[in-house]
Amino acid sequence: MKRIKRIVALALATVMMMAMSIVSFAAENGTTVTINNFPTAANGSTVNAYQIASVNSDNKIEVAQWAADAGYTATAQDGTTSVLEMTAADAKKLGEAFKADTKVDATATVTNGVATFTGLKAGAYFFKVNFDGDLEFNTMVAVTVTTDANGNYVAKDTESLTAKSEPKKVQKSEDDKYSTTITGKEIGYTVKSTIPYVGQNEVVTRDYSVHDEIHGGAYAVNADGKLPITVKYGDVIEEKTVDVVNNAFALNLNYVLADNAHANEEIEISYKAIALDVKVYNDAYVIPPSHKDGDDFEKTTVYNYNGKLIVNKLGDDNKALKGAEFEILKKVGEDKYEYAILDAKGMITAWTADEKKASAIVTDDKGQASAFGFDVADEVDGKLVKNTYFFKESKAPEGYSINPALTEVSFDGEVSLDQQSANEEFVGNATIVDTKLIQLPFTGGIGTTIFTILGVAIMAIAAALYFATKKRA
Repeated sequence: MKRIKRIVALALATVMMMAMSIVSFAAENGTTVTINNFPTAANGSTVNAYQIASVNSDNKIEVAQWAADAGYTATAQDGTTSVLEMTAADAKKLGEAFKADTKVDATATVTNGVATFTGLKAGAYFFKVNFDGDLEFNTMVAVTVTTDANGNYVAKDTESLTAKSEPKKVQKSEDDKYSTTITGKEIGYTVKSTIPYVGQNEVVTRDYSVHDEIHGGAYAVNADGKLPITVKYGDVIEEKTVDVVNNAFALNLNYVLADNAHANEEIEISYKAIALDVKVYNDAYVIPPSHKDGDDFEKTTVYNYNGKLIVNKLGDDNKALKGAEFEILKKVGEDKYEYAILDAKGMITAWTADEKKASAIVTDDKGQASAFGFDVADEVDGKLVKNTYFFKESKAPEGYSINPALTEVSFDGEVSLDQQSANEEFVGNATIVDTKLIQLPFTGGIGTTIFTILGVAIMAIAAALYFATKKRA
């Protein structure tokens, strides 16, 4: 009987130990928090979790010092401390009070748009996304505590959050950085942004839009004066037109926010423009839905460059020569060239194989003549190669001979696909020297007439002597 009692006591002790272990294991497992809907650009980024509140050994809620400093308390709206509550106002205050040296309690990596935390203790957490790109992530908080049947605080099994982001800057690119101003040749621009997530209970000013302004160029508008734009997001491709006002346009995208159906997807708009100067720069920025009056928006600027060609005309005494005329050529094949056609301002508008249609530039008092709008470089096998051109003298100043040689000219400066400078200019300079014509002497009076008479007389005497000699023979 004693043996049976011992066995029963041992079994009961074992059951109690197992029961206690189950509770212990459950407590150790903690809460799994899943943050979904990260944009593709955030893949590989880390997310840090910072504890706002925890459950102490006396089964009471304790608020972390940094959260308490932000004004957060564990008191519910009804004045009790039964279960933690987290309002949007609380989350905003915590986000504003957060400091970089706050202790990190857990870290997860965004993979395929999801960041997963496991084993978070009962309490509440603040999540911050470490992302260096052009997105700004909204404050995210999660409550990981609940109560069991006995009213004790325990960790939840799971909790799910949705990543909320807003674009703070657009990405912009062009298809021809060293473009030409030739009539009809257009520069293609592409602007990319991320569609923001708008929470159901968030009060925002819905004015999600992309703005763009061009300097030194003009948008390639249609016959109605409107700019055609292609919009792409998800599987959607839309063709739109917008008004151009003061060399700028605004594209309203509020409609893509509906029901957050495309939240955190990339949106791309593309359009074309024409360069009108040696340098074109183009500003773009995005207005997010949560903007406030007076907000400044971070602009993205891209630059396009055209080349300027300058010829300097000198005499053999190194003095500037006015009135020399030059044509500009480019090589198009073996011993084949085309001639530049320029407008009244000296900007290239076309090339022609007919020299009779070529435009001439004329040197001024300083002996200079110039033209602009030329392709600086072309991409060859993934690398930029600077272009070269030629000057051909078509008319020399009075008293000077034409220099018959083609004079090659190339642009100064380095070219790069990543070039982003407001100060960069590409200029090609060439100097051409003319020599004076050989002139017959002129001393006044009868001038050269005397030399003509003497020449005729000598020829007449020689002829008379020739026939006289022949007669004697």
